[in-house]
Amino acid sequence: MYSIVAKKPSDCSARELEQFVKLVMAGGEVANGLPARVQKEVSLVMLFNDEELVGTTGLKRPETDYQNKVFRRNQTKRGANSGQGLFNQHFATGFKV
Repeated sequence: MYSIVAKKPSDCSARELEQFVKLVMAGGEVANGLPARVQKEVSLVMLFNDEELVGTTGLKRPETDYQNKVFRRNQTKRGANSGQGLFNQHFATGFKV
């Protein structure tokens, strides 16, 4: 049976945090430093199939340097602090299923 759990990182057990990081890292698209960044997220969302963690997402406040990198990579003239576009709410999410 599937269940979804959403928690602040500070409310997660050490095991939940470890599982979250392990699953995200298994995707191979996250740079080093993930465990520290996970602690800064607004909320962690975990999808379980019975006791097995099968999906994750995190609601986060991206740092300005990261936001600017995303804007540059997408060749947009709007910057992270322009008040326009994706980051004007200062939240982002990532998925791993």
